[in-house]
Amino acid sequence: LDTDQERSISSALGVQALPTVFGIYKGKILDSFQGMPTEESLKSFIMNLASGKPNMAKKQEFEELSAKILKLAALSQFSFAAREKLQNNIKKLLSSLTESIGMEAAMDQVQLLRKLLSNVTNNLSEEKFRKVTAHPK
Repeated sequence: LDTDQERSISSALGVQALPTVFGIYKGKILDSFQGMPTEESLKSFIMNLASGKPNMAKKQEFEELSAKILKLAALSQFSFAAREKLQNNIKKLLSSLTESIGMEAAMDQVQLLRKLLSNVTNNLSEEKFRKVTAHPK
């Protein structure tokens, strides 16, 4: 990764020195190091990574970094034009909603949608937040 060309990624990962190496297994950051490790440290790093064994001392930090990178990856796939089109469609649908069910009921629906979207953006890696099943009354 060229940190000069990919500043948003290197910033999200907190890269402060080169080289910085992240060990990733099944899409999750398990360990990292900065600078040149000793031969023994490098062997240990590689063996732990190959076995999927996380660095327990930094597990929470790496989970947060993995989530940040997942969000960046997801946002990079959603073009500006697609976001603009989505915003326009939402405005039209909200206008239609307020006309058909009234402002108070529409506001309740909007609050529910806001919560659902918040769950999606904050938990991109969790499947349960990426699906909505509607049950008509």
